[in-house]
Amino acid sequence: MKFFTILAFLANYWFPAILRAQDGPQTQAYPEPLTLKNQQFAVRASIWPKPYPLTAVAGDTVDLGTDGYPGAYAVVLTGQDSIRAPYDQRIYIPLITPTGKAMYCLRFNGVAGQFSDEYLLLDIY
Repeated sequence: MKFFTILAFLANYWFPAILRAQDGPQTQAYPEPLTLKNQQFAVRASIWPKPYPLTAVAGDTVDLGTDGYPGAYAVVLTGQDSIRAPYDQRIYIPLITPTGKAMYCLRFNGVAGQFSDEYLLLDIY
C-alpha cells in the first residue's frame, strides 16, 4: 500500500513538475524563405567565437541551437542575408537551395540557470 501511495504522489505532483521545469521556447515560422546560392550557410550564437558552417539538404531539416539566457541571440548568415533572433524562441526558417527546399530550425534550449554573456566569458583561472 505504501508503494502505491508513493507512486500516486509521484504521478500527481513530481512528474508534471519535471515536465514543466523547462517549458520550451515559443515556436515561430519565419515569414519568408531565405535563398541560398549554394547549400552552405552559417549560424553564429552570441557566445560562439566564430560562425558554425551548416549544409542545407533538400527535403531535410537542419536543427542547431544553443542554450538560451537573457541577452543571448543567434545570427543566421547566408552570404547575402542575415537574420538575428533573440533567445527563448524556436524559429523555423525555410531555405531555398539550388537543389530544392530545406528547413532550418534555430532553437534556444531552456536552461534552469541563466547567466549573462559577460559572466560566461569571465576568465576565472
